[in-house]
Formats: sequence, C-alpha cells, structure tokens
Amino acid sequence: MDRERSRKILGYAARHRILDLGRERGLTERGIALQCEMPLSTIHKVLQEKSACPKPRTIFRICKGMEITAAEFFNQDFEKYMARMEKELSKKEKRK
Repeated sequence: MDRERSRKILGYAARHRILDLGRERGLTERGIALQCEMPLSTIHKVLQEKSACPKPRTIFRICKGMEITAAEFFNQDFEKYMARMEKELSKKEKRK
C-alpha cells in the first residue's frame, strides 16, 4: 500500500472516529475544540478533510480532551472506518 493511500485511509478513519466521539457527547466542531483545548481551525481542518491525516499529537490531544485512551480511540469502530475507506478506494481504482 502506498503512503498517500495509507494517509487517506487513516485520515478518513480518524475523522469519522472524532465525529463519533463528538456525537456521543453532543458536541459540535466548536464543542470538540473547546473540550480538547485546541484551536477550532485545527479541528475544522481535520473534520473537513483539509488535513489528509491528523498528526499523532493532534489525536492524543483529542483523546485527552475526550477523556479516552489511545486504545479506545483506535477501537473496532476505527478499524471499521479503515476497512470502509479501503473498499471505497479499491472501487475507484478498478474504475480507472
């Protein structure tokens, strides 16, 4: 798997996992930013796909703000999102 493809898959999974965590807590983008003590612009870039894949420190800050461990962040839901994006990318490649 090439590096760009891996970044897309990880970015997609991280984005959706963060959105799940926000929904579970009733948080908007702004609420996530406040909860995690991060700039709204950073959260916005991650959630609006302007960042291919969030940096590890961003993920760890989100984990801390959401009061979960990294293991809880990278759970079965994360793996489900990775598999979904992998499948989607494979379909796009077959069409080419």
